[in-house]
Amino acid sequence: MGSIWIIKTIYKYIEINPFVYIFALLAIITASFSIFIIISFLIIVHELGHFISAKILGVELEKIIIYPLGGISKFKMSLNISLFKEFIILISGPIFQFIAYFILIFIMPDYYETITLYHYSILVFNLLPIYPFDGGKLINLFFSLKLSFRNSLYLEIFISYITILFLLFINKDNININIVIIIIFLIYKVTSEYKKINLVYNKFLLERYLHKYRFNKSIMIKDVKNFHRNKRHILKKNHNYYLEREILEKFYKKSWHIKKCYAIILLLTVISSYGALAQLGERHVCTVEVSGSFPLCSTIMKLTLRNQRFFIAKILLPII
Repeated sequence: MGSIWIIKTIYKYIEINPFVYIFALLAIITASFSIFIIISFLIIVHELGHFISAKILGVELEKIIIYPLGGISKFKMSLNISLFKEFIILISGPIFQFIAYFILIFIMPDYYETITLYHYSILVFNLLPIYPFDGGKLINLFFSLKLSFRNSLYLEIFISYITILFLLFINKDNININIVIIIIFLIYKVTSEYKKINLVYNKFLLERYLHKYRFNKSIMIKDVKNFHRNKRHILKKNHNYYLEREILEKFYKKSWHIKKCYAIILLLTVISSYGALAQLGERHVCTVEVSGSFPLCSTIMKLTLRNQRFFIAKILLPII
């Protein structure tokens, strides 16, 4: 009954990349469907490990994306979560994959070499220090012990690019279309994460402002950009000292600015739900600009009318 509950619970979160279906079709055509089953089982159990550990630690799953040679689990997880909790969630994937490996060997002993080959290939690839793979996230946790949140992200992105160049270098004599596709995919993923660093840091600070976290260690910083994970902060400026709460209050000025922004978004959402502006017609675009001195809420919201309903298409937060 427990396994059925897990399957039913996790199934609704799974998103299968279209290339998986192509991969499955090619496996059938080339009479290698058993290899497809082996790879898929290893990947799914790996992601199941992340899911179960997160569930135990009270972290909600957003979705699991399954690719032909790997998977990515996304969680609705605070950026200020305990480093230890995140570490447990990350290593649970490889641990469960080893369990899946031994299960496959037990039920498919004739495929021992094939299972071993794909098991270690997926495992090593996933543990490469490339963000946002498990290996990249583990390295980032290690950096977070000493470096600020922002600097640890920048350093991990740098190491990710170096690792990709290293992979390209060691395969320079065996370049083929598969390697080219993998390299392009990796560069795309790392670049996407690099572009989101400022937005992620904004969210990191906002969580600190909106919620009360209790950390045992305190450190001295010189700038709001130097916040660390799992630490309290004291800012020294012009021979004056400020507690973390004072820093964030000053950074976001007054909390009513944030509430004002949320109120405007809520109001626009309610208006769109009732189609109060439907008379503008399907092809009209209504642009609402919210401006002001408050740093978080200098927001541009585009509302596009489709089928007599308005939808918030984009919300741009400022870059610190």
